[in-house]
Amino acid sequence: MPRFPGGEAALMKYIQENLKYPQGQENVEGKVLLEFVVKKNGKVGSVKVLSVLGKDFDQEVIRVVKSLPKFKPGRQNGKAVDVWYTLHVPYKQK
Repeated sequence: MPRFPGGEAALMKYIQENLKYPQGQENVEGKVLLEFVVKKNGKVGSVKVLSVLGKDFDQEVIRVVKSLPKFKPGRQNGKAVDVWYTLHVPYKQK
């Protein structure tokens, strides 16, 4: 499996620090479920939203995921490979 620098906790911290709450949606809370490809070079590739919270929320999560730093790529038989990665991103008022 691919690994984010610093692990899963660092991945969620990066997302929470860079995620912006859409204007006019202050009372909306929930999760966006998405999957994305971690390419064999460690960069994030295709991003798909699997459970929709709302267009503005989904677009914001996609923006942040596409900005992620490189992962340590997944490996199979000693070679780097593309791997799909599934992630829940919570939206909660602070």
